[in-house]
Amino acid sequence: MTSFNPVIALERGLAVLTVVNRLQRAKVAEVRAQTGLDKATVIRMLETLIHAGYVVKDSKESVYFPSARTMQLSCGFNLPQRIAESAGPVHSQFHRAVGWPSVLTIHDGDSMITIHSSNEDGVLQLNRPSGFRAPMLMTCLGRAYLAYCNDAEQDRIIASLAEIPGTDTELAREPSKLKALLAKIRAQGYAVNDRGYGERMQHNLWALGVPVKDSNNVYASLGLIIPGDLFTRKAGIHKYLLTMQKVAEKLAAIFSEQGFNMAAAELYKTTSRRGGARKLPDAQSFPGMIGPL
Repeated sequence: MTSFNPVIALERGLAVLTVVNRLQRAKVAEVRAQTGLDKATVIRMLETLIHAGYVVKDSKESVYFPSARTMQLSCGFNLPQRIAESAGPVHSQFHRAVGWPSVLTIHDGDSMITIHSSNEDGVLQLNRPSGFRAPMLMTCLGRAYLAYCNDAEQDRIIASLAEIPGTDTELAREPSKLKALLAKIRAQGYAVNDRGYGERMQHNLWALGVPVKDSNNVYASLGLIIPGDLFTRKAGIHKYLLTMQKVAEKLAAIFSEQGFNMAAAELYKTTSRRGGARKLPDAQSFPGMIGPL
């Protein structure tokens, strides 16, 4: 509830700007149709937005389009942070229920990037700060996400990974083998980390991952680190998979409500790099950390 009555003129101006931004090249009649405002009001709002530097007019074609200044309106909005704040309570509740470390990640280039990590007290402590990068093809996080991408997106990611040298991307250069693995993951509804990668990171731990998805989008992946001396992979999957999938459904609803999808994720990656390449932490940055995620 606001303290004052809304400024109607401002609401109208924002409505007009929203339509121009969406259409990219908007005519007065189109703005009228989509805002319900009369012609005189639309023109007055457009002229005001031109004066403020947010809209430019093409006089020859009598169309209006957004200026580069509109980009400043979103520079303070961090979508992954917003998602993390909304999803954090659900994720933390899951951690408290199972007792083992867990991370929530989104796709970013050659990795899955952590946006929320369980860091409450527990038997195991997980050092996975926001921004930590987990390799796509070696971890349950990347595998669970990639398996549920549509064919075009999956092929694009694999092709990009294939160009990166190293053992962590070797599977991308064996597309038939990788596609078979992803099909298996999709059929069973979960992924586990590569055994060799797990041994390299921490020999007595393994990780289980599920996609955070709905019928239209795959948004993220949820991972759980499990002690191998307490649970075999079969036993751990039997004990935790159903709970993880239910939590992933709740998380997917939050992602959807916040407007996060592949297009939004790509926009985040693009805008976050405008100021230069980002330097994000990876496994080598935290040599003492535990876990095969």
